[in-house]
Amino acid sequence: WKRPAWAGAASWEPPEVVILARPLGQGGSGTNGGEAGGAPAAGSRVRFYSAGGGQQVNVEELALEHYASDEAGCWRGMHSEGGVWATLFGLLMWDVLFGPGVQ
Repeated sequence: WKRPAWAGAASWEPPEVVILARPLGQGGSGTNGGEAGGAPAAGSRVRFYSAGGGQQVNVEELALEHYASDEAGCWRGMHSEGGVWATLFGLLMWDVLFGPGVQ
């Protein structure tokens, strides 16, 4: 990714975490919604095998699983695609959005 112009002014460098996982369909079966050989089709979701081995997960679940591990700090989290922020915005701005005089 391209570093933003203001990155030099940051007081610390954020850590980079690399999570290794084996994608489904590796080995030519095409079971990840892609073509033979495991290549994902355009617009399809890539699935992976979880760290435990047997469960199929998407990339968001894979990241949550990694951060929940002991070596990553036993974090708990959820994947919401911004739903929490949209709900909070709606609740805090309710009277502005739906108040009298708004058309």
